[in-house]
Amino acid sequence: MQLLKSLALVTVFLTSALANNPAPGIPKLYYVGSGQLTSASPNPVQINSPLGLRISNPFSGGFVNDKNGHRIGKALGGYGVENGRVDTNSLIHIDTRSTWVLADGNYAFVTFQGLGPLGQTGWFQFGVETGSSAYSYLNKMYILGNNTITGQTLKFDLYSPIAPPS
Repeated sequence: MQLLKSLALVTVFLTSALANNPAPGIPKLYYVGSGQLTSASPNPVQINSPLGLRISNPFSGGFVNDKNGHRIGKALGGYGVENGRVDTNSLIHIDTRSTWVLADGNYAFVTFQGLGPLGQTGWFQFGVETGSSAYSYLNKMYILGNNTITGQTLKFDLYSPIAPPS
């Protein structure tokens, strides 16, 4: 009986909340920058599993530019790895970790995690951890992006609901 009362209360609350509050609008996204990563080998390690094909390949390099096209960092070749899984629906699940040298000489740990149709544009979250005072704003930003993978190259554009500094 208590369960039914609780469910009824939740239903009344949700109904009134949804009726009185319109859905939030689409967030504004600011362009943060763009770049690319290059895999070291055209033949990555591939592991068949019940969930799909697991792919693993170290990076040989890459770069990221800010919104004005200025180079702010480059990926260190041999540090980090591109991991992904192509599932049975031909969606690629990207999960990468890499080390970057920023334009001021400091290092950054960079992650990509996302999903998209194999060979088409996908979406991911881009995370940055750095001790650089010049680029510390990246630690505080929620950054997402779209990417395409062609051969050994992952190209990406970055966006955030928080405007990057000018």
